[in-house]
Amino acid sequence: LPFDTVRDALAFPLESLQYSKKEIIISIERMSKKFKIERILDRTFDEINTSEKLKVEIATALIHNPKIIVLDNVLNELSDNDKKTVLEVLKEYKREKKLTIILTTNNLENTLLGDRVIVFDKGNILMEGTPSEIYSNDYLEKLGFKLPLMVELSHNLILYDLLDKVYLKEEEVLDKLWP
Repeated sequence: LPFDTVRDALAFPLESLQYSKKEIIISIERMSKKFKIERILDRTFDEINTSEKLKVEIATALIHNPKIIVLDNVLNELSDNDKKTVLEVLKEYKREKKLTIILTTNNLENTLLGDRVIVFDKGNILMEGTPSEIYSNDYLEKLGFKLPLMVELSHNLILYDLLDKVYLKEEEVLDKLWP
């Protein structure tokens, strides 16, 4: 990013939209707390790691409360802790600010976060639907895709008549197996 510091990157979209100095300071403070980047605000991008850079980029994209955000395969590049933080913020924005999130990923585990999933292969749409609809059969597995852990486990437990359908969340599987 062409900015001296993380703080400069966060300020840029707000300055471009002519926010007041006070609004910029408040917004940066709020966003840095949400993304847990307060300690790196005055660092340069050369001084932070890849995961922190991605958090800053996502925070910069969200700081002016857009209606839509496109994330192109970024979740895989985040550390586990940073991924958890980013997902919490994205879920909050989706719920409270009606943010539309378009996420491209090659990790099907990330598709469980969505309301709708579109599976492409070489530019062609293979499947489209809710995560439950997409994973209700073993079509993707037959095509060689690595299924999310809970989906794969559900498919296997269905074979042994231990589950009656595919479950997407660990707690759902546990509740069904040990009510």
